[in-house]
Amino acid sequence: MTMNLGDVPNHPYDKHKIKLPDGIPKAPLLAMLCGKRGQGKTTTAIRMLHFYFNYNPEVFQRDLAFILSPTAESQQHLWDYLGIPEDNVHVVHNAKQAQEQVDHILDIITEKKKKFDEDEEYIEAYNALVNDQELTARQITILDQRDCQPLDDPEPWPRPVLILDDLSHMRFLDSKPFISLCLRHRHVAGGVGLNLFMLVQSLRGGISRVIRQNCSLIILYSTHDQTAKDDLYAECSHLLDKEEFLALFENATEEKHSFLSVDLSSNDINKTFSKDFVHHYNVKGLDTPYNDQPLQLIHHDQIPKKGNSNKGGK
Repeated sequence: MTMNLGDVPNHPYDKHKIKLPDGIPKAPLLAMLCGKRGQGKTTTAIRMLHFYFNYNPEVFQRDLAFILSPTAESQQHLWDYLGIPEDNVHVVHNAKQAQEQVDHILDIITEKKKKFDEDEEYIEAYNALVNDQELTARQITILDQRDCQPLDDPEPWPRPVLILDDLSHMRFLDSKPFISLCLRHRHVAGGVGLNLFMLVQSLRGGISRVIRQNCSLIILYSTHDQTAKDDLYAECSHLLDKEEFLALFENATEEKHSFLSVDLSSNDINKTFSKDFVHHYNVKGLDTPYNDQPLQLIHHDQIPKKGNSNKGGK
């Protein structure tokens, strides 16, 4: 006799998820980009954000993209290039300031979700009105509040993203409130979810182990630190053995600014490991990478240098 566990209903908010081809890291993301200064973490993050902002439909919203960094002002040309509102770029110098801004960002997302729910309820009531359906007392009230006018510009489903750059030294990324946020990031604002990108210089430096273990995307640049390699391997040891992993890592990071991406949200083991999101490794035969380009990232040279601002993200 076998146990029939039956079907489990999907979450009602699953309808808002954007279906992405396998090989493209899927939202909601808990991502960590790890590399020494100058290896290209911020550049990679900019290229990824550009892709997600311009995907159709958009995966992240520019007006719900937030930056926390002690060096945010010196990188304003990058945020302008992406079209991120200046009010969403925050300079923080300690854990207290970082937490205050995170709390403020969560309030903004919650308010956006509230507005979305209100507009959805109004649209349902308005459709009932024009179709001569029986209205509830609440529907009559909310229709009166908006004079029974059609809603031409309803609030979209919120798709927020938060970039935390160079905060390791603040002892913020291993604080209890931030750990809690990472563990529940899929459930922020009643199911909206918050995408998180953490840019750090070392896997262990200032970031909690429980966060590392729950990341859905890890990007690691070239390193001679065996501990960093061991830590990354520990997160994906169920997929391949140590020798295979080290061979794959060395191949992926042999060129300047190149990196190994480990996408643990992938349903295909052969789309889990990639070099620069361009070559996906067939882990059953490391000498035969897939030559596809799922992210179609902008080139490094298209990102403006400091002093050449290009607002709008074009």
